Amino acid sequence: MQSIYLTMMLLFALIFVVTTMMIATFLRKRGEKVQFLWIKLMMISYADQYRKITRKETGRVGVLYYIWIISVNLALLSFFLYLFLG
Repeated sequence: MQSIYLTMMLLFALIFVVTTMMIATFLRKRGEKVQFLWIKLMMISYADQYRKITRKETGRVGVLYYIWIISVNLALLSFFLYLFLG
C-alpha cells in the first residue's frame, strides 16, 4: 500500500512541477519578469499573476491554475497518507 501512496505523490509532484514551468513560460511570453532561480519562492505570486492575466484576456481563469492547485494539494494528501497509513 505504501508504494501506491508514494507513486501517487511522485506523479502529482511531477504534474505540479510541469504546470509550474508552463505558468512561468506563459508569463514570460506575456512580458512579465520571471526569475527561474527563485521560482520556488515566487510561484504563488506567479500563479496569482497567471490567474489575473487569463481572467483579463478571456474572462475566465486559465486551466493551468486549477491543475496547479489540485496537483499540489493531491501531492500533499498523498504524502500524508504515505506517512500515516503506510
